[in-house]
Amino acid sequence: MHAQSEPARHSALDLQLAVLRHLPTPVLVLSPSRMAVFLNRAAERAIGSSDSIQSGTSALGQGPADLGINLLYNRIWNVVLDKLVTAQKEANSDGNACPVHELDAVVSNTNLTYGERHFRILASIITADDGMYFLLSFERAAHIEKKIIPHREDQISSLDGGHSDTPNGAQHGKAVDGRRDIQRIKKAVFDSSNTASFILTVDEKFYLTNKKTREVLGDFMGGAEGCDGLSLRERLEIWDEHFTRPLEHAEFPGMRLVRAKKPFTGYRCGFMHTITGGKVVMNVSGECLYDDDTGELLGGICWCRDLQEYGDFLSEQQQRTLESHETICNLMPHLVWTTTAEGLCDWFSQRWYEFTGMNKEESLGAGFQNAIHPDDLPVLMDRWEHHRKLGNECEVEIRYRRNDGVYKWMLARACPLKNESGKILKWYGTNTDIHDLVMARIEAARNKLQMLTVLAHAEVNLFSINKDRICTMAEGGMLWDSQAESYDINNKSTLVGKDAIEVAQQTQPGGVPGYERNVMEVLSGKVGVAQSEDRIGDQIFRTRIVAELEHNSCDGGKEPEVKGCLGLSIDVTDMKARATLELDNARLMMEEQAAKDSNRVKSQFLANMSHELRTPTSGVIGMVELLSEDPNLTSEQQEYVNSIQLSAKALLTIVNDILDFSKIESGRLDIEEVPFNLASIVSELCKLLSMFANQKGLKFGYETTMDENLELFGDPGRTRQVLSNLLTNALKFTKEGSVHLTVSSRAMSPRLAGDEILEVQFIIEDTGIGIEKHVLDKLFRPFSQGDSSTARLFGGTGLGLTISRNADSNQLASLMKGSITLDSTPNVGSKAIFTVPLKVSSYCCNPRFDASTSSPPHLGFRLSARTSKTLTPTSMHNVAHRSINQDLLNQQISNSVTDYSPVPSPPMDRSLRHSSVEGLSSGIPLPLSAEQRSMVHVLVVEDNAINQTIAIKNIRKLGFPVTAVWNGREALSYLLSPSPTQPRPSVILMDVQMPVMDGYEATCILRTGREYSLDQIESKERNADGDSIKGAAEGGGAWAKGRLSDIPVIAMTASAIQGDREKCQEAGMDDYLAKPVEKARLEEMLLKWAGKRRRG
Repeated sequence: MHAQSEPARHSALDLQLAVLRHLPTPVLVLSPSRMAVFLNRAAERAIGSSDSIQSGTSALGQGPADLGINLLYNRIWNVVLDKLVTAQKEANSDGNACPVHELDAVVSNTNLTYGERHFRILASIITADDGMYFLLSFERAAHIEKKIIPHREDQISSLDGGHSDTPNGAQHGKAVDGRRDIQRIKKAVFDSSNTASFILTVDEKFYLTNKKTREVLGDFMGGAEGCDGLSLRERLEIWDEHFTRPLEHAEFPGMRLVRAKKPFTGYRCGFMHTITGGKVVMNVSGECLYDDDTGELLGGICWCRDLQEYGDFLSEQQQRTLESHETICNLMPHLVWTTTAEGLCDWFSQRWYEFTGMNKEESLGAGFQNAIHPDDLPVLMDRWEHHRKLGNECEVEIRYRRNDGVYKWMLARACPLKNESGKILKWYGTNTDIHDLVMARIEAARNKLQMLTVLAHAEVNLFSINKDRICTMAEGGMLWDSQAESYDINNKSTLVGKDAIEVAQQTQPGGVPGYERNVMEVLSGKVGVAQSEDRIGDQIFRTRIVAELEHNSCDGGKEPEVKGCLGLSIDVTDMKARATLELDNARLMMEEQAAKDSNRVKSQFLANMSHELRTPTSGVIGMVELLSEDPNLTSEQQEYVNSIQLSAKALLTIVNDILDFSKIESGRLDIEEVPFNLASIVSELCKLLSMFANQKGLKFGYETTMDENLELFGDPGRTRQVLSNLLTNALKFTKEGSVHLTVSSRAMSPRLAGDEILEVQFIIEDTGIGIEKHVLDKLFRPFSQGDSSTARLFGGTGLGLTISRNADSNQLASLMKGSITLDSTPNVGSKAIFTVPLKVSSYCCNPRFDASTSSPPHLGFRLSARTSKTLTPTSMHNVAHRSINQDLLNQQISNSVTDYSPVPSPPMDRSLRHSSVEGLSSGIPLPLSAEQRSMVHVLVVEDNAINQTIAIKNIRKLGFPVTAVWNGREALSYLLSPSPTQPRPSVILMDVQMPVMDGYEATCILRTGREYSLDQIESKERNADGDSIKGAAEGGGAWAKGRLSDIPVIAMTASAIQGDREKCQEAGMDDYLAKPVEKARLEEMLLKWAGKRRRG
């Protein structure tokens, strides 16, 4: 290294700073506190910062993570830098050079592409007076891989394996020159580059090399301090890349750069190594260096890449030339091979060895034959020998064994290389993988065979006919060969090549007219598509003909020409038969539905008519009852009243039977399941009917083996109805003798665990007129009796037994899962058995029907406490004067069961509103005195004037004050406007069908309306419950009465259709009364709900 003057050294220092700023490799220097103190322009571009060192400090003073430099693999900068410090200390203690560490990182600069944002950072440590500085050099990462590059031959442990020491931070010592440290850092950045490079000043007088260059060339170009440029050029010889001539000084890379002042790349040249004397070839690129402040050119930097000895360069170049053919062949997606003129293989491409797994010794010569399928080898050799003698190209499909033993189809091609005289010098060949193509071809052939076989056996036919009516394709059995049991694709139908029309005409007498006509019309161009159905023998075929068109290129394809036709024919015999059957089934279903609809309409009509009849009938019965209570009636008038009452009840019986029948047929009859006392029901019914038996002079017997206190679950009303129908029939059709009822039970297997089921059997025996065998079944048909004289002799509608039993129509006995059987002998008597299963509720005593309690007062009977009973009347003076006329008695017997319903309907659920009433037993009314009754006000809501009058008079006779309104709207207005003339009611009797507003809507508003849910305040002399109020002095002011929405509402309706009770309950009503309402039933209902309103 030559001595340099002080100005030259100063110029070299500025040059180094410019080099660092313009270095194309991003460089970042961190202080001992891990903050950025220097970054060149390449680093600024990499991290996306536009601030220079002089003009701004936004990038300086920040950590690498703050600058957007993130380490991969979830590594943290502080931890990594701590490990660098530890590794540096260990290297210093061992006397080794400073190690260089590699770190994989990514920057967050969005202006760069994905690949440009990834870097391999070379990290090293420079020890200064004030601590350790971290030098980070960024290089493009070809792949992400963590390793430590040792300096020279030294090996150090990886960063992740070392022990982490706490960083000491900046060391405190004597004051140092900061500028001098920065210059050392910048020079260290230049030396840290792994690419050999040198710097030449603009005056061409000074060269400076980096560490890598000195390692390659030694100190020929000066040491770390550089050398004089003129003396170096005198000693240095630089040649062109082929060493054919030495270059002039002006052609040297550095001189070319500073003189042209333009960067360059890819400049190849060579030089003689001063130590080894060998020729070295390199690829040089240059870049100009400028002053940041003034923009003055300071010099240039040259990067020397791809340094290699010239001999190696020539060898590689020659090898590339020699291997160019093989390289191309190896890159081809084929197995390439060559043979001698005699046909012996002398070369294979690399893909051959990879595919077969064979080596060169196993493949060359005739060894390749071992990779060919044994079945295909004779075919290949015959074809190869044939074409080799002829000297033309050869092509054959054969199978080659892959390295895993699997054979693959390949297309082998061979082409001869001939000289000018035509002599074959060499054969070039390729093997192309066509395995998927061959397998697809085989699969397509198999699918075609399957399709053709299916077509033949499925009697689906495909055919084509040309313009001359000749059949060119026929697949399937065809119309005239549909009975074929097998199909051979190699032996097509005899249709091919024949006139399709002639063959069709020969198929059967008269031919196939529809098919023939369509073929001719399509071929003539009259229609494009035609379809016909033709019968051939016992089968029907549907054939569709489509024109096959060909476009003429002469007229631009505007007018396509009919080339022929395509046809498809299928056997639709079964399809037609199935369609006919489905049509018949649909017609039958429509007829069945029409019959059901007609029956339903009829039943609904009967139900509506019954409802309309019940309303006026209720008025007649109610008025007659009021009239019968008049004490001023004479005996003759009383007899007239009784006759009217008897006729009205007879009419009501007929209406009820029709209503029950219509409900059964329309499927709207419901069966309840409530607890009841069976013994009480049977006893009450027997006591009632025994009176009529005594009038006819008959002996009426009742025998039971059941516990009188046994409570069962079932429908008490329907059970009584079936039993009463059987008993009244026995009484009506028995002129002399006796009628006897026997009740027994037996245990049944329960359907559910814990249930106890009893099968109760009622046997009714009489000594009546009897019934012929052929008449028995008629009795259970609607409106049918034994003969035409029965109705005239004994009366009745003929619906009683129909309603009681008809399993096919789901009548009462069947709905209750029971049965009725009848056995009769003419002139001897009949025996009817009614059986019904009932679930046991509990053993309890019903206080209302206890044996020690008297019967209902209007019956006038007393039950003797015996298991076997003969019921006799205790008071007969009311009937002693009655004319014992059979017709009248039969009518009284038929109507008797409608006089009294011993089991009241259960109340609707109002437990939420009345569960807190004290001293109240569920369902049992409390007795009220006359004074107490006068305090219970009743509001009647009824639109029918007659029924309203009846209700008002009956309620007043029962001792209750009453007010009436005409519809639901008036009732709501009444409740919101209390006055002395409009006292608050304790109970509301609500008709459900009214004009303006019906009972359902009115009750719903009462239960849900906000104005009806508020506590009502009143300071009257008497409140709606009849309680006296003494005034503000004693009562303390106004008295709170409770909410209007809590007033009990009892529905009154003439309808009895299934769902009425549920509908009333959903509207908020509390109980249910069916019209006509008997006085006793009305009194019972009022006492029941009035008691619930009384304060304990």
